[in-house]
Amino acid sequence: MAKTLVDAGVRHAIVNSVASGGMVDALLEAGLHISVLVHEMPELIAQHGLQDAARSVAAKADRIVFPSAIVRDRFAEIAPVKAAQVSVRPQGM
Repeated sequence: MAKTLVDAGVRHAIVNSVASGGMVDALLEAGLHISVLVHEMPELIAQHGLQDAARSVAAKADRIVFPSAIVRDRFAEIAPVKAAQVSVRPQGM
């Protein structure tokens, strides 16, 4: 699927959740630049067994967008992020 997107001219992908973090490798392998919107707190990540997806997002995403500093800081407790890849932008209402 990711290759089809690249063949159609897509160059960037927005991944809308840590729960979709398992897609990061396939998107990167296809040559896409990845931005991930992270809104989950560590408790939810643990509850749903998403620790590996969170670490993948932190290690591989070009940009990680958090809705607040508290979400960024709490996410970094389980998956350290580089300052250069992080943005804090309110999401939703």
